[in-house]
Amino acid sequence: MSSSAQNGKGPAPWIVSQNSKSDKGEEKLPEKVKLSCTAAKGTLRKTGKAAGFKNFDRLQQLGKNVWHCHLNAGETVYVMIWTVEKAKRKIKITYIGTHENAPY
Repeated sequence: MSSSAQNGKGPAPWIVSQNSKSDKGEEKLPEKVKLSCTAAKGTLRKTGKAAGFKNFDRLQQLGKNVWHCHLNAGETVYVMIWTVEKAKRKIKITYIGTHENAPY
């Protein structure tokens, strides 16, 4: 057992950042979707991956280190896109907004 597991601290959290475009997109989300987005970012910060967060819908790998998920279901679907630097334990959120305007 590692010393971090023995002292109850667990592994260091992942560093999660986002660009200004995703900041602006997050500000425009409906309140319910903002809650889902906050929970999603918390899961990424804690585990470095989306697995285990029950509200990640349509989780999909878009490229070698690029991921996407739906933050809600309904008529207007909101998505989050992020990149992962596993060796550095860094995640960069590059887009939060409508599926319709997502850059893919």
